[in-house]
Amino acid sequence: MVKQRRSRGESIIAFNSGEPLADVPSYITDAASIACRMEEMHRYTDARGLPSLRKDIVSKCLRDSGVEIDIEQVNVSNGAKQAIYEAVLATVGVGDEAIVLAPYWPSYIDAVALAGGTAVVAQIVDVYDIDSVIEKLDESVSDRTRLVVFSNPCNPSGRVFTADEMARIGSWATRHGVWVLSDEIYEHMNYVPSGSLTSYLCIADSAANGIVINGVAKSYSMTGWRVGWSITPPALARGIASLRSQISSNVCNISQFAAASALSAGLREVALARDELRQRRDLMVELLSGIDGVSWTIPDGGMYVFARIRDYGDHFDSTVKLAEYLLDRHGVATVPGEAFGCPGYLRLSFSLPERDIHEGVARLRSGLEVG
Repeated sequence: MVKQRRSRGESIIAFNSGEPLADVPSYITDAASIACRMEEMHRYTDARGLPSLRKDIVSKCLRDSGVEIDIEQVNVSNGAKQAIYEAVLATVGVGDEAIVLAPYWPSYIDAVALAGGTAVVAQIVDVYDIDSVIEKLDESVSDRTRLVVFSNPCNPSGRVFTADEMARIGSWATRHGVWVLSDEIYEHMNYVPSGSLTSYLCIADSAANGIVINGVAKSYSMTGWRVGWSITPPALARGIASLRSQISSNVCNISQFAAASALSAGLREVALARDELRQRRDLMVELLSGIDGVSWTIPDGGMYVFARIRDYGDHFDSTVKLAEYLLDRHGVATVPGEAFGCPGYLRLSFSLPERDIHEGVARLRSGLEVG
């Protein structure tokens, strides 16, 4: 609907965007240009990923998380989405269950379904104490549970699990003999005072049951380059590599070479982009505070405000209908909470120019007040 309206010349403020605002640093595009002229980049390569990139991922884990991993634990994929699907397919079978913490990224549910399993949703959208999270896990587990899935920082809520909370989840999973998939694609979009994310790799139990997903899409604004990866125990990594060799073979070598340059260049550009996003987050939160009937928890990470819309049911059957109305009548695009397992919410990206945030929130206010 957004594309159709823009094609007609209509002004649409895209709060539905999942794209970082920053440009790809020039050293990354320069690396891609060099790779285009390298004969070896024109051939099939290892389905697990270029050795140079896998080594850089090992170094990145030590630099960013203080954790030593082995190159045999790393599989490079066509974006984080493929890494998630492969990990689910390797751990969940027909008749199995996976606990998915909500709000969730929609692809988690579909990945479990494609593997022949059942997604059991554990609703934690308004739960910010780890004891309650563990209670939700206890309520959801069964003898068919094989996997727990969540994102950290969370898309869409921006919640960031602390080191203690991650350890509690890891201990719970170990007791129940299940895998944990921690999707950390928003790792460097993290606004907590320490500035660093506690990766599931940092949890002692993760060596046995941990699956960590990451990539260059969000931190380096490389969404279209399609380079992600999984870090798993070696035996699971071998299974995933075998699976990929039949699904897609290697990731585009040009993109891999560019991703290696991104990881090896340090975090200066990443930090600058994060600081700009934090400013836009603060601006959006300030502007939203003037709208009656809208509430939220300030996101500690990611690039979205997950706003609860009170009393929308007086005028609309769902937040899907509300989102359609806001787009149709007021030219502001949002993502309804139903997509994330949380009806009654709208996801609002703050990865936009400041003028668009001002204009978009004004349109949102007008739409909600009229509606």
